[in-house]
Amino acid sequence: MKFDKQNIKEIIMEILKEQETQNPIPEVKKPKKTVVVFDKSTNNSFKVVFSQRGFVVNDYKDRLSFEDLENAIAKNYNIVLDHGNGINLDVIKMNKILKYKNLYKK
Repeated sequence: MKFDKQNIKEIIMEILKEQETQNPIPEVKKPKKTVVVFDKSTNNSFKVVFSQRGFVVNDYKDRLSFEDLENAIAKNYNIVLDHGNGINLDVIKMNKILKYKNLYKK
């Protein structure tokens, strides 16, 4: 049997197809994101989108972790999002968000 580029390519493709049918790759299900709106009854409501990697407040680009909040509370800091122009996360708001810390823990 003579091997040329086309012939080798066909053989490799057949082998890959066989392996794919014998050992299909399982799909990894991503956990859904959880959206919570805090302080709905006030004019200063804010939305937090929780995921397995952390959370995002009011669709800002900065993803925060629960450690960030815990460190800010321990040092008595406030967090201001969007380079100082966004929402101000004070201790009360941070504690509300921290209640969801174990949402994705197993």
